[in-house]
Amino acid sequence: MIRTARYPTASDCRERLPSLSWLSLRWGRTVISVGVVLLICFISLGFSSRLHELYSSTMARMENMESGMDTLELRVVEMDAKMNVDSIRQYNIDKITSIFENNRELSIREKYKIADEIYEASRKYEDLSVELICATISQESGRGWRTNRISPAGAMGLMQLMP
Repeated sequence: MIRTARYPTASDCRERLPSLSWLSLRWGRTVISVGVVLLICFISLGFSSRLHELYSSTMARMENMESGMDTLELRVVEMDAKMNVDSIRQYNIDKITSIFENNRELSIREKYKIADEIYEASRKYEDLSVELICATISQESGRGWRTNRISPAGAMGLMQLMP
């Protein structure tokens, strides 16, 4: 009798092989774990790139703010210097006008003009202080700083200059 070859059926294979359910369960967990890890990696990459963008934009803003602060500090220093010069000027003018405040012949405006001229002369000629100029005027024209005083030699004005 001739035997015909019989091909194994699926049930025959199942009977011969041990159960593979534990293997498919293990591979399923591994695939899910790898998928979760990959998902976390992609999310963290996206998050880190966004975080880098935020960091870069924040640093750019801070640099702009620092340059703005430098400009602002420079302006404050300039204003402080101007205020200092103005306060020194006003202090000297007040000091000068207090010297000849007893002079009733001069108006307040004339007194201010004289004080301003004395202050400007002391700034123009560094060796001449306001005090030296005022002392010279007091010596030459008297304590009242009389502007119309004329000496017997013909010298005129506060410092008794010859024409």
